[in-house]
Order: sequence, then C-alpha cells, then structure tokens
Amino acid sequence: MWKLYVIKWPNHWIPIQHLCILKASDLMHRISKSRNHHNAIVNVVHHSLP
Repeated sequence: MWKLYVIKWPNHWIPIQHLCILKASDLMHRISKSRNHHNAIVNVVHHSLP
C-alpha cells in the first residue's frame, strides 16, 4: 500500500510518496540536519491511499 506524505514548508505543501515509513523518516532526518532546518518541516501527515 502506498503512503502519501505531505510535508508542509513555509509557503507550500510538498507531497512525497514512499513505500515505507523508513524512507520518509530518513527524509525528515536529512531535512532536520540541513542548515535550513528552521524552514523545513512544520507538519507531516500521512494518508493511506486506496
């Protein structure tokens, strides 16, 4: 089952599809480690797509 991860940046939403939560977690980790982390993730929600 596909998961749709929507990452909210300051001015827009970025939808990212992953096959597993680990990939999204890795992405979040990389963003949080970036020098622009303060502008990165505001909120993350996932939806189970039909």
